[in-house]
Amino acid sequence: RTMTIDAEDGIQVVFRRIDPLLQALLPLVARFQDIVDSGNHDSSLIRLIHSQIQILQNFSDAIDQLGPSAAPALVILADYISLPLNAILHVSVPFARTTGPQLGQRIFVSHVRRLNQSVSHAIQTYVQTSCCSNDMHKSLSSIQLKDTHIINFLVAVVSVLPGPITHSDGRDLDDGLELFMSLSGTIRALIQVCSGVSLYDKWKGDLVIKVADFGTCIALIENDHLNLLSLDILDHLMTKVKRSELWQRIFPGIFATIYRRLIASGLRGLSTQIQAKSLKVIEGLIKVSISPWVATDSGNIETCNLHKSKLTACRATTGGARRTWMKTEHIFLLELRNRVSGPLSYLIRQYALSPSESVRIQLASLCETVLMDSRDCWQSTSLLEHAFDICLILQSEDSRETVSTRLKSIILTFQNSQHDKKSWMMPRILSLAGETLSMANGCKQTQMRMQLQLLKGYIRCLGTDGSVALAASRSMRASLVALGDVDLESCIPGSVENVANGRESITHLRLRHMGKDTGVLFRSMLRHLGATIGWKHGSRLVDALLSDFCESSFKHLARSEYFEENFIHENVGALVVCNEVIRGAFETGQTVLRKEYRRKRESLLALASSCLPLFVDASLWNTRTMEGTSHSSHPGAPAPRAFHGNTCVLALVLRVASTFFNVLGRDSGIFAQVMLCPIIEKASQRNNAMVNTTAKDAALTLAKACGLPTLSDLLQKNLTIVLDGLRTRFQSLSCTMMSNEQFLRDAMQTLQWLLLHTNASKEGTRGLADLLSFLEGKIDRLAIHSPLSALTFQDMAALHRTYFEYLGGSFSENDCESARASATLNQTSIPWLSALSPYENSSKSMFQRKSVFEQIPLLQYSEICIDDFKLISKIISRENYILSNCSLVVQVSACTALSSAYRVLALFFNGTGSRQQSGADDNVVENAIHKQAAMSWPCTKARLHSLTEDVLRSKKVNISTIACESPVASQDLATSLYSLAALFELITVLCECCGNFMTFRFTEDVWPAIARYLGFIIQRESRYSETFPIPTDLHDENILWEAEICDISDPERHLIVSMLDCLGRVYRVLDLSEDILSAAAISFLPFLDTCHFGPVIGEKAMLAMKRLADSNCDALWRPLLKLMGSEIPPFPIGLTGLAHLTTVDMRSPSDVTVLPEKAAELLIYINSLPEQVVF
Repeated sequence: RTMTIDAEDGIQVVFRRIDPLLQALLPLVARFQDIVDSGNHDSSLIRLIHSQIQILQNFSDAIDQLGPSAAPALVILADYISLPLNAILHVSVPFARTTGPQLGQRIFVSHVRRLNQSVSHAIQTYVQTSCCSNDMHKSLSSIQLKDTHIINFLVAVVSVLPGPITHSDGRDLDDGLELFMSLSGTIRALIQVCSGVSLYDKWKGDLVIKVADFGTCIALIENDHLNLLSLDILDHLMTKVKRSELWQRIFPGIFATIYRRLIASGLRGLSTQIQAKSLKVIEGLIKVSISPWVATDSGNIETCNLHKSKLTACRATTGGARRTWMKTEHIFLLELRNRVSGPLSYLIRQYALSPSESVRIQLASLCETVLMDSRDCWQSTSLLEHAFDICLILQSEDSRETVSTRLKSIILTFQNSQHDKKSWMMPRILSLAGETLSMANGCKQTQMRMQLQLLKGYIRCLGTDGSVALAASRSMRASLVALGDVDLESCIPGSVENVANGRESITHLRLRHMGKDTGVLFRSMLRHLGATIGWKHGSRLVDALLSDFCESSFKHLARSEYFEENFIHENVGALVVCNEVIRGAFETGQTVLRKEYRRKRESLLALASSCLPLFVDASLWNTRTMEGTSHSSHPGAPAPRAFHGNTCVLALVLRVASTFFNVLGRDSGIFAQVMLCPIIEKASQRNNAMVNTTAKDAALTLAKACGLPTLSDLLQKNLTIVLDGLRTRFQSLSCTMMSNEQFLRDAMQTLQWLLLHTNASKEGTRGLADLLSFLEGKIDRLAIHSPLSALTFQDMAALHRTYFEYLGGSFSENDCESARASATLNQTSIPWLSALSPYENSSKSMFQRKSVFEQIPLLQYSEICIDDFKLISKIISRENYILSNCSLVVQVSACTALSSAYRVLALFFNGTGSRQQSGADDNVVENAIHKQAAMSWPCTKARLHSLTEDVLRSKKVNISTIACESPVASQDLATSLYSLAALFELITVLCECCGNFMTFRFTEDVWPAIARYLGFIIQRESRYSETFPIPTDLHDENILWEAEICDISDPERHLIVSMLDCLGRVYRVLDLSEDILSAAAISFLPFLDTCHFGPVIGEKAMLAMKRLADSNCDALWRPLLKLMGSEIPPFPIGLTGLAHLTTVDMRSPSDVTVLPEKAAELLIYINSLPEQVVF
């Protein structure tokens, strides 16, 4: 409990409290002195020490209880209190550094250390309490503890300082660590309250040296608390005693000890608090050691200038005079420069890697001392340069406000102190660029990042003063180009990423010498370079780089068709540099005057006008970038890897063009006529993912720069320009297309891409039809000279399909709806069908399949001429030829294209039929779809029979077994199944578009193929072969079946779904015989089991059964009743399709419990139809 003392009797109360303790302690001290002098160290001495320790502890407790309010009284009683405390310490001096070999002597030393520790604690408590400010006694506020008492205490404590702690041999009872901590705390408390003059006057500075030596020694002890105490002692000493000649004497020992501790422990060996404190001590040591040369206040300026003039004279002096002067006090500065600058530079660079905020702030303060306070001491050394480098690095990479603000202030102050920044910063920038390049060759990523941060920082500091020199420096340009070299492997497919919005996006090409983070930093530095040198000098730099690159590229391509690796590594970095410099120099980031903006715009337009046409030059733009195989038709063509350089160049050229569009803004429309058509060519060609994706990005950037939201809007706005450009382009490559199939494929891909990204219009339809006709003629001529490859046929079918979808987009939704209605309910051969017209809309959503054109934005109907039908007829004839190709993938593409063609013809028929009332002669158009179907059917039928035979023949062996034995054969079988499914989709579309024109063909050619395959599937499933009898027309005697059948594979499942979908859709448009309907109804029943065949097949089978019920429900009700286990009427039914059924009890089968439920569902649906079942 803290006691409150009155001002009048405070001294008496304090005296009465501590006097008994001191009276008891004084005799013990005298007796302790006598025993020590006598040398008789027996047990009585140990008991005496214990008694003193107990009294000292009580004394410390009493001082704590008295508190700060007793400070004046304690100061007045200072002589009385300090006498026994100092006496005990002086008496125990002989035992401070000795430990005898005997156990008794060790025990005695241990007790003496405990006694010294208690005295030290009592002194610390007394001094801290006496020096506390107390506002309660204003009359006694002038009473302060004298420096003489503090110095006496300090001398007594220093006299008992033990020797350094050594490794214990196991026999020491006390290692002295607690004594070290107690004495260190007491010394720190005494130094804090003592004046620097008194400290220095005692022993002429030897006391300060002794205390500093003690603090330096305990700094090496591996104890964090003790290390902090030692560093605090040194810090307070340097703050109190500012005598440079004193600190110069002990500078080597202190600096070497702390430096060794910091370097040996590293960043992880010490706590961040100790690291920051150590750096602070080093900073203070430098300041206080060179204080005559540092003008810290106005009164010291003259002395500072005097010492600086002496130092200058020392540098100019030679011979004996100089040697004489160096023996004086100024030799310290020379030694400091020669011996400390190197280790201090290494220390700064090492601790710049520390992530701690406190360490970085203190490191910044140390750099400030080097750069500003002691700059003249480090002239002609690398320390100034390294300190400034560290400030730049930390300021660029540390986002914490306290650190960045401090470093920014230091950098700005140092910059302002330099009269000619350009004279020393420009050589440093060039040196850093060269050093970074040498590190890039050694693949040192961490050092490279630091060098790039330095380079960025120096460029920022140099500002506009060195813009001319930076833009004109050839060495700087060469270093940046070498650093911007790209990795040729980064253009391999797989480096392209697709984003969720459907537009392919690509990252930057990977730089050859840099990782991902280093590459980002390098590009950021280049953008900062562009912003620093400004648009004027940036234009000159970009123009020089691009001119040199294009000139060397044209010369190289004149000798070879591809860029060699050496050429790429030497020159392609210019494109990387130009791309980032353009962004930095011309992107709108700051407000400029109107006149300045006009000049900037004119400069950018001039630069773009000189560079962009060079990019699309034929020799550069038409370099081949084929991946996986060469385009060349001549022998000895280069390997695919040889074209990676071409890919990198074109990708970078496109990226530079995209950057131009981005900074030009609305002015990009000026270059649409020059750039849009070439970019479309590269965006459409699928033989190189890197070039394709980069070109798409450039086209989209051009659209947004022109103020258009999508690429389709840009193409629609410039469609005439694009069509004229492509027509000219195709005509110029006419001879090349005749000799090289790849160029023909590129042209087809370009036209297909344009069709996909352009909305249908009258002008566009006519122009695109002309281009397609031109390509069809080239295909005919090329096919005469040499057979076309499967890839060409695939591209051809894809182009045709896209063209038909484009034509479908020229019809309105009403035209499509009318065409669908005419293909479904316009069957005059069913007179009672008109009675169901009220139910058409309600069932349409359930049964009607959505057309492919429902997903395409449809415009109003456009005029279609007879030439379009002639072109379509020619395309259909070509697709029939393609359907006969041996490649199954090509057959699938042909089926898809033909399906789109017949749908478009159906739309034409509906559109022209609405104009027949006006007397137009559209008979050719009306009959076009039937004529084309009749001409196409022989090819379609032949392909259907051949694929069916191949599939059924291969099914002698399980597909899983084939996959295990031969993956290639398994893949061919799966492709055959998918090809057959696509063929059934084509047949379905034909039936929907031609109506009863296809009834006979479906009955004779299609149904047997479906029946054979479904019969195979039903018979393969053993548990269904016993339950459901297979109709005779589903059996095939030529097929051998295995006993063990595996589950249905995915290709088989896809084919079954396509067959069920085909039958379900055909029921609505064809008048099929009852025999086929009845047989189909029976064959559908097993597939209703969703537990075995899966939900997709089950749903398709159910949908087909319902559509069959819409056409003829009489073919279904008897099988369904039998499946449910109900009685069948005894009278015979005249249905051929049901004659093969046998009576089987299905009321409680354990394995087909799903089928009765499905049968009941179908019966409920049949009963809901307008025509009810009659029993």
